[in-house]
Amino acid sequence: MDFLSAVFLSQVLLSTAVGLFVLRAAYYAWLHPLAKYPGPWYAKTTHLVYYAIECRGQLIPWICRQHARYGPTVRLGPERLSFTSAEAWADIYGGRGRGANPRAHSFPRDPWWTDGLDSINSKGVRSMATHRDGAEHARLRRIFSPAFSEQALRRQASMLARHADALVARIRADSEAGAIDAVRVFNFATFDITTEIVFGESLGMLADGRYVPWVANVFSSFKSMVFVAFPAARLGRAARFIKRHLLPASFRRLMDSHMRFVRDRVDARLDRPSDRPDLWNLVLADEKAPLTRHEMYSNAAAFVLAGSETSATLLSALTYLLLRGPQRMHRLVREIRSFGSEDDMTLEALAQMEYLNACISEGLRVFPPLPTSGPRVVPREGGIVCGDFVPGGTHVGIYHYAAYHSPANFEEPDSFLPERWLPGSGFRDKKEAYEPFSIGPLNCIGQSLAYHEMRLLMAKVLWHFDLELLPQSADWAERCEVYTLWDKPPLMVQACAVR
Repeated sequence: MDFLSAVFLSQVLLSTAVGLFVLRAAYYAWLHPLAKYPGPWYAKTTHLVYYAIECRGQLIPWICRQHARYGPTVRLGPERLSFTSAEAWADIYGGRGRGANPRAHSFPRDPWWTDGLDSINSKGVRSMATHRDGAEHARLRRIFSPAFSEQALRRQASMLARHADALVARIRADSEAGAIDAVRVFNFATFDITTEIVFGESLGMLADGRYVPWVANVFSSFKSMVFVAFPAARLGRAARFIKRHLLPASFRRLMDSHMRFVRDRVDARLDRPSDRPDLWNLVLADEKAPLTRHEMYSNAAAFVLAGSETSATLLSALTYLLLRGPQRMHRLVREIRSFGSEDDMTLEALAQMEYLNACISEGLRVFPPLPTSGPRVVPREGGIVCGDFVPGGTHVGIYHYAAYHSPANFEEPDSFLPERWLPGSGFRDKKEAYEPFSIGPLNCIGQSLAYHEMRLLMAKVLWHFDLELLPQSADWAERCEVYTLWDKPPLMVQACAVR
């Protein structure tokens, strides 16, 4: 009798579970407020589809396929919408395009995203990159803005030039031994620059010719966050317990070592007087803008991550795209080598280089360093996106790669055509759909630095070297995967010195 009772009970429980699953699926598919939005049927009822594709590194191709099939607005999960229309930028992120009022309305950051990034915060103190409180974000932005002003960048020009020269020296040394990995040397350069700005001294990777372990950990940490931290953050109140007790010890050690490295270097910089125009000299000069040490640690970690890997990705991708289209490489080389001397390549002069700027803009479109979205969540009262009411709690965003590769926004969207950014090009593109640094109050504070850095490093390399794409990297872009940021294989090129 006990055995039969156990069998009956298990059948009841199983039937109940199946019934609840079917009812839940039916609700999300036909009765939920988002049921009117098109999207793949198998993704409408569970977050597991999105997560499983994300863990395979194939999220961006999948999203592009859904937009190609269903249009500019697609439902990617039970409570998730993706947009590619230009007007969605202002509705979701606030402001009205480049130069928008930084105090304009925007939806708050998605807690699944910010909580997933808690591992790069110090003792739970959020940075500008992870704050959901608009007033606190604005306070931090006011404090750090002087360090990213044009005046500050002019003071940092000699430092940027020194690292650009070190990049040339590293390529020259590596090319004498054979082919070079462009991804590797550009990572060396951008991390050396950003750590000198943030820590007061660089990591010295260009000089040493090898990664420091901390940078290698940075790359593996993003993949770990996709596998572990982001899913845990989606479990609401259980997330804190899971992070504290159930996350793999290897992941916790990785994040602990990351923050320890940042804390040690920030402390060393603050304990060492310096007159260099680094982050802390420019920020701490204002005594009316106090920061706690943990705010310093969290923001330092965010600045290094956001300011290094993304610029290196653009430079690597731009090198690949130019080498795949030799006529455009030749045009850019002619423009750069039109300078009378290397000393003439100042930040101000490079900012006026029409074709160089067009190539960088097109590189940011074809291969955006952040291919995913800046995730937002609709506030409780709901909101209007692209003329339609979206209920509160919906996770919304514009996936850069999908928007920039949409034929509704750009002619020949999958082709690398820098000419589209030149005056009188004749392209009928919706340029307002293109916001690689986002808009509104949460847009990228370091975009001016990024543009100066990318222009200078690319110009220095092409001034000194003729580059050739090697056969083993002919399909480089196709082998890249996305785990929040791009996971990139080596980009092997031959560098022949011309000066």
